[in-house]
Amino acid sequence: MNILTKKNLSPAIVTQNELHHKVSTEQINLLFSNLFISIPSSLLCASIIFTALYRIPHTTMLIYWFIGTIAVSVLRLLHASFAIHKKKYTKFQFIIFIFMTTIAALIWGYVGSMLMPNNYPIEQMIVVIVIAGIISGGTQSLQASMLACLIYANLILIPLLAWVFLQDTIPYIILGISMILYLLFTISISIKGYLFLKQTLIMKYENIDLTENISISNQRLQQTNQDLIEKENNLRLIHDNAPIGMAIVSLDGKWLNVNNKLCELLGFSKEELEDLTIQDITYEEDLEIDLDDRTKLLSGKLQSYRIEKRFVTKNNSLNWIVTNVSIVRGKGDKPLYYISQIQDINDEKQNEIIMSELSHMNEMLQLCHNSREAYPIISHAAQKIFNDLNGGLSIFNTDYHEQEVTSRWGNVSLLKPFFKSEDCWAFRSGNIYIANDMTKDSACKHFDTSSLGGYTCLPLIIQGKVLGMLNFTANPGQTISFHQQQIINNFSEIVKLSLANIHLNEALKDQAIHDPLTGLLNRRYLYESLPQTLNHALRMKQSFTVCMIDIDFFKKINDTYGHDAGDEVLKFIAALLKNNLRKSDMICRFGGEEFVVVLLDNDLEHAKSQMELIRLAVKDAQIKIQKQTLPSISISIGIAETPKHGVTISDLLRAADSALYIAKKTGRDRIVQAEIAQNLD
Repeated sequence: MNILTKKNLSPAIVTQNELHHKVSTEQINLLFSNLFISIPSSLLCASIIFTALYRIPHTTMLIYWFIGTIAVSVLRLLHASFAIHKKKYTKFQFIIFIFMTTIAALIWGYVGSMLMPNNYPIEQMIVVIVIAGIISGGTQSLQASMLACLIYANLILIPLLAWVFLQDTIPYIILGISMILYLLFTISISIKGYLFLKQTLIMKYENIDLTENISISNQRLQQTNQDLIEKENNLRLIHDNAPIGMAIVSLDGKWLNVNNKLCELLGFSKEELEDLTIQDITYEEDLEIDLDDRTKLLSGKLQSYRIEKRFVTKNNSLNWIVTNVSIVRGKGDKPLYYISQIQDINDEKQNEIIMSELSHMNEMLQLCHNSREAYPIISHAAQKIFNDLNGGLSIFNTDYHEQEVTSRWGNVSLLKPFFKSEDCWAFRSGNIYIANDMTKDSACKHFDTSSLGGYTCLPLIIQGKVLGMLNFTANPGQTISFHQQQIINNFSEIVKLSLANIHLNEALKDQAIHDPLTGLLNRRYLYESLPQTLNHALRMKQSFTVCMIDIDFFKKINDTYGHDAGDEVLKFIAALLKNNLRKSDMICRFGGEEFVVVLLDNDLEHAKSQMELIRLAVKDAQIKIQKQTLPSISISIGIAETPKHGVTISDLLRAADSALYIAKKTGRDRIVQAEIAQNLD
């Protein structure tokens, strides 16, 4: 192998500048991608504002504003489409993004100040609520850029604050103070979200770098093995008297003369071997090819041949060998006997098998969707590669703060099902722990027996986070060889990186579909999964109901007791829904104080009875915050059923929302079915 090739296999080191560039590029990509969700939502909110304010003064300015909003939104979408299509983000594109974000924020700031209608309190409240939603949704979609978040939130809310304080009345002053707190809260959450996203992206690319380095290390190991094989072949060519098996074999396959090396290789004495034939000790599956080549050699079709095959040794084990066979001819070209040069390649073959198994395990682990799928793959691979060792895989259980054994291999089970991390010396030291002499080495406390051979424990730790531990234990009286330890180290590195990637993917997926406050599924998951659920129900001719839940006077709770109290109310209702509904039902936080519950295979009556229990439980609940009991709260619920009220997601949600509107309009703290709402309309 030349020097240049070896250099190319050196582990790649990603500089901080390269890491920063990759993270920044993905952040900008997220910014542009999120526009395809946030801008349609913004246009929907603009339509709400336009509808609410159209009947009052300054209609002309409102029309201009609405047209401007649409124009800016289209420009932003076109810019995002262009940037994503090119897949190359420049500083100039980011500046344009910030400029358009600023324009969009100023347009919404104009609504909260110049277009705010005087003496129309309901319309004013609509404007305030919509702007609050715009700020919340916008900062979520702009979370990949702190600058964009701050510009967007401040330019929208500050003009509204100016208008509120200019009213110079107590209610508006209180509203202004609440909006200032909301702005501070939004900025705080945006900062935390930005930092968390950035750290997540950094960890992602660091893990990718680690995976690439492990792959390079495995290639270097393969090349090292190949170098050893090449050197061994060169030595055999240089040294005619190299210690390899030599034999003279009769035409019918009888060993006529063998050397000591061949006897050592097969475990037979010279006398025992010369009483046998090649056919007697060649593995049955390899015999036909060997005999066919000997026939070609006799007929003159071949001058010599080389074959890899397996011999059966004296202790009935199989040993891979490579043999070079040529024929000696006498007068008249008469065949006399064969000459065989036999070389042991058992270790190389075993290494090939091991590397193949490691590669296969790595490929399978990359296909796993979750950690539970990975455990049997790891166990199966360990059983095949280390068939003379016992062991197991433990994973850190975050609920019990213990190591839980998820997989075992070998003839006996030695590990305790659960044990503390401090019971293992590997975790205490943070490094691999090897104990081959049980009379001198300190034994770990996580075994069910004291009758142990040599063993090794390998902690699975990534970025300071404990994932688990791998253990390999020899049978009593035996030790783990240096060669076995090398293979174990490679095995553990693959397992460590694969589990780390699986955990990271699980965390990112969970973050993307769950609301961080309540732990419920979010609106994004609802819109992604509900169409499939609806199509399945229609196909199977099943009905299911969509329930839209709204907390009555939720803003009053926030204004009176603070956002912490509001958060406690949201978390309480979320927990109540999860504890009282089936796991198969879909529970989502739709936004703000609204929840959507999808009851599978349920009709209106059954859904109404279930929701009634929820409504009563909420009404009877006593929620405490900082040793203070909040006043009784209530919820309003609108229910729609498929296919009765629609066969599309938008129809069902619209029907449930209309029913919810009627429930709130007719006094709140009640449940209204969609058909009742339609009759009232």
